[in-house]
Amino acid sequence: MGALAVVGAGGFSIRYVEDILAKDALADYRPGTNVLGGDVGVLLEDVSFKHYRGNKLTAKGKVNRIEVLKNRNLLHLLGVKDGYYRSDKGDFRFSGDRARIDNVTHSLTVEAGARVWNNDVDLLAPQFTYVQATSLLTAKGKITGKFYDGQLAANNLVYNANEQTYRLGPVAWSGTAESPLQEVTGQTKPSEWRFKTEGIVQLKNGIETWANAEATDGDVIIRAPKITRDTKTDTVTATGKVEYFSLDANLVCDKAVIFRKEKRALLTGNVRMLIKPESEQKLEKVEVPPFRPMVPDEVSKSRPPAPPEDKVADDEVRNSNSRRKYPVAMLAAKIEYWYKEGSRRAVITGTPQARQDMSGGRWRAIWTTTAYYDGEKELLKLVSAEGKKTTRVKTSLGDDLLCTWFEISTKEDDDAWQAMGAEGVVYPDENEVPRRNPPPNQKPPPLRGQIGA
Repeated sequence: MGALAVVGAGGFSIRYVEDILAKDALADYRPGTNVLGGDVGVLLEDVSFKHYRGNKLTAKGKVNRIEVLKNRNLLHLLGVKDGYYRSDKGDFRFSGDRARIDNVTHSLTVEAGARVWNNDVDLLAPQFTYVQATSLLTAKGKITGKFYDGQLAANNLVYNANEQTYRLGPVAWSGTAESPLQEVTGQTKPSEWRFKTEGIVQLKNGIETWANAEATDGDVIIRAPKITRDTKTDTVTATGKVEYFSLDANLVCDKAVIFRKEKRALLTGNVRMLIKPESEQKLEKVEVPPFRPMVPDEVSKSRPPAPPEDKVADDEVRNSNSRRKYPVAMLAAKIEYWYKEGSRRAVITGTPQARQDMSGGRWRAIWTTTAYYDGEKELLKLVSAEGKKTTRVKTSLGDDLLCTWFEISTKEDDDAWQAMGAEGVVYPDENEVPRRNPPPNQKPPPLRGQIGA
């Protein structure tokens, strides 16, 4: 938005024309009524102007026609073209079909065909006003055009050229986002992002704020009541009900902070995730359902008996091939994720737990104190609190393990797992699965599985 400081050239034009009026070299040339109304005191055609600050050229341009009213308070400019403005922020071009300079308010208003451009931007606005005393640019109506590597459509801009702050909205932008909020494996070119908000966007003190914003690149959708970006550190913070939708998972949390230079994301506050089954992997905005917690043992004993035996459903619980067939719901207080390709990993804290509901009332569940995920090796490790066994793995078949730690492969068709300090019951063979209503005091079969030392 700093590119819009080009309207400061209007201030230099005012001062230049004021110099002409002070000298009044053409005071005898009085053509009468101008085409825009009012009595003309001075009329100039095909005017080229330059303005210098000391020996430094700061502004120049061409005007088809300048009409100065007799009271010398108001000037009309027709056909402003080849405008040029140089500032500490960079060089810009500008033009307009019709403009008005008010020497009382020291303001410039471009009333038609306003355009500003340089290598980064090329914007059009139906009208803007620049006031020297306040250094404020106000553009009413729709502002459109090229903005860096995308296209901008926005409304009602207020820009402070001195403070380099702005406020506008609603806003829509589409294009290539530098340092996007995700990294796609094998992607050879940047994806196109679309940002929009029905609220206000503003920049103040280096902090860019978007209200009720949504962004998508076609593979993910992110939306939140408030999104801010620190332009100095390139850190994005989303607060409120933060929602993230992707092809394979949807997520909601209270706060998300993305450190884009580090390629690290920090999610906190009631973090809920739904990992989709392979058959339902599509991008859509749907509500993430509440997490269904495990029922305490003393409560589950009073619940109705388990569903009737079903060999096919039971086999799915044991088979790793079914991991991607059913959704997985997850809950945690905090997830910290490094998403740079080659070093993808996550640390999940706050009593994380996950549950997968399957056909026939079957399910699998895990919970722990801290979970570590290695995205490169596709390994999930659950670690208990120090000196305790707070890691638990349980299924509807009766499998129930307490461990110091438990590690499992998340690769498809890989059923490997290992545990430290495991105690409990595992039924790896369908012939060993206990009957739904076993006789009293029946002892379970011996523990089996790959148990760590």
